[in-house]
Amino acid sequence: MNYFKIKTRPIKGTNPAEITKKAMYEFHIVEKRSRRLPSVRCKALGGSRIFLGEYINHQGQKTPLDRRRRLRFLPCAIDLLENTNLKPTTKVNPNTRETLYRLYGVAGNGEKFVVQVAENPKTGNKRLMSSFPIDRTK
Repeated sequence: MNYFKIKTRPIKGTNPAEITKKAMYEFHIVEKRSRRLPSVRCKALGGSRIFLGEYINHQGQKTPLDRRRRLRFLPCAIDLLENTNLKPTTKVNPNTRETLYRLYGVAGNGEKFVVQVAENPKTGNKRLMSSFPIDRTK
């Protein structure tokens, strides 16, 4: 596995409300740059647009502790998607026929994390599914 090193650091804090507020600030910055739906262009996937809207809805389904753990890496995930040129690992989900891409990165403070992008086979749209740290215990 190759890790792409970025300068962006994860969001600091322990309070889930505080982290959510900072993550939503980062999301709104991307939302203002986009015309219709919030998206970023990914170099690793051939310059295709990665839509971020479903990511926020997906995080709402998580427990507060898990949401805090994942939202901390939203700025890192955006930076990784925009700047990485490493080829992602690819896996096809047999149930939904979706193609899942995983990009691996190292944040500015040295923490390793994963960004997962799903591609809809019918429309070809790619969306950010998840960003989470790699456990140090494994």
